[in-house]
Amino acid sequence: MKLDRKTRWSLIIIIAVLAIVMATFIYLNSHGLGIGGVSDFTQNLQNANEIALIMDTRGSPSKDADYNIMVCGIGLSGSRGLVGKDITIYGIEDAGCIISYPNATHDGNATIEKCENDIKNKLQIYVQYGEDDKTVFTANKMNLFVSENFNSTCAIDLTYS
Repeated sequence: MKLDRKTRWSLIIIIAVLAIVMATFIYLNSHGLGIGGVSDFTQNLQNANEIALIMDTRGSPSKDADYNIMVCGIGLSGSRGLVGKDITIYGIEDAGCIISYPNATHDGNATIEKCENDIKNKLQIYVQYGEDDKTVFTANKMNLFVSENFNSTCAIDLTYS
């Protein structure tokens, strides 16, 4: 089936406009500026009772990167903005997961699947390896990407929001 010239150009223009809209949406969301960005996350954090703080070293290329992920997570756990919140800390590695709330029925060691099931319905602060240091926000997740060269501190302070 051959389309006439006018129809072909119309389709090309429609596809180009859709591509631009999709690229803009992806760019804004990847920079924490899109739907459910910083302001939605901040609002949800202020109202949240349960928070999952995840330090995920899977995919990390070195011990230095692992260290940076852990230091960032530890800094976040003591943040002023999380005071009074019920925080569960998850340390995820290739071999499994450690959960910060051991009790009589659970010793703190878990499978990755168990941790992922616990995490999925909580507000998430997720620290993991990234080639570039950046933070991406959605309404229910703050994802911090920490590189091998990361040399800053990680903290949340809601007094300015």
